[in-house]
Amino acid sequence: MNARTYTPLSIARALLRWLLRLLLVLLLIPVVAYLYFVATRFLPAKPGLDAAMAPYQGPAPHLRMLRDIVWADAQGYMRLPSLPSWMNEPDVRLTGYLARLISMEGERPRSTLQRHLGDLAWQLSLNISYDRESITSLWSAKAFSPAGAGMEAAALHYFNRPLHELECHDLAALVVMVRAPRRFAPGSAASEERIRATGLEAACRQPMTDNAETP
Repeated sequence: MNARTYTPLSIARALLRWLLRLLLVLLLIPVVAYLYFVATRFLPAKPGLDAAMAPYQGPAPHLRMLRDIVWADAQGYMRLPSLPSWMNEPDVRLTGYLARLISMEGERPRSTLQRHLGDLAWQLSLNISYDRESITSLWSAKAFSPAGAGMEAAALHYFNRPLHELECHDLAALVVMVRAPRRFAPGSAASEERIRATGLEAACRQPMTDNAETP
């Protein structure tokens, strides 16, 4: 039996093959974990998400107006300097907030890392499956207020009127309220100041993200 001779070149090739295999395994682990999440969490939940946002979809002017206010608020809210610029974009931040709302409805994670990974998985799945308008509709359905989940419940609670009857200022007050219900209760001085400071009512007259056709 001939003894195998090792040379610096053969050792380097063997080390490179080992590193490539290790890299492949490291890449496969998150891919398999995400596919498992999609199969066990996202796909079973998707019919419920579609049903929840159904009342908030459509070409009605007040729904487009609500969407414009939500996006304007996301853009005007304080940006976090420690994050990369692409993570400070309104669509990324709003989808991240929606992901947290949805993940909180399910089983509580056992660690902070597990919670963050779950939020990232939800955020990726939402971005793949829904467009901007649907994300905003889902946010409207899941946004929490003292009246419970959904902007419709908040409209009835604060204004005793359904969402589709609210004017621009009242819709802006609800969007501001979602961030801190106790501080920004509709009609409060803090709420009115926030609406003026961010110019939310201007979003009703000058849509920023509306690409829907006018009915």
